[in-house]
Amino acid sequence: MFFPDTEFVLACLLLGTVVGFFAGMLGIGGGALLVPMLVSLFERLHVTPDHILHLALGTSMAAIVVSAAISLRTHHAHGAVDWPTVRTMTIGVLLGTLLGTFIAREVSTQALSLIFAVFIGYVALTMLIGFKPKPSRQLPGAGGLIAAG
Repeated sequence: MFFPDTEFVLACLLLGTVVGFFAGMLGIGGGALLVPMLVSLFERLHVTPDHILHLALGTSMAAIVVSAAISLRTHHAHGAVDWPTVRTMTIGVLLGTLLGTFIAREVSTQALSLIFAVFIGYVALTMLIGFKPKPSRQLPGAGGLIAAG
């Protein structure tokens, strides 16, 4: 079993603070910043290269779940949560989580790295060209909400 030392705990706290600050400032998901930094941290801890990216992605997702839960609670306190939409999207979230877990187990670190790099490149390009989706007051139907989840 792994028991973190003080240096590791401080590194994680600093990493979370820096990522949270820049993600909030840039308006992007923290995972885009957290994953590469976790890869670097895990390399320093001599984690097996075949597991580093999988571990970084899983750790990032766990952090996102905690952050999302806190954010959901805060928005709920202000009456800013559409619970029927949340319930419908949760179906897609759970299905995507199960499917993603099975796929990630079968994908090599190299393939996962390429997928992550292409995704980050796409996000960077859309930010660079200033793409903004058209605002819409109409939510998609249940199928669209499940797929979005």
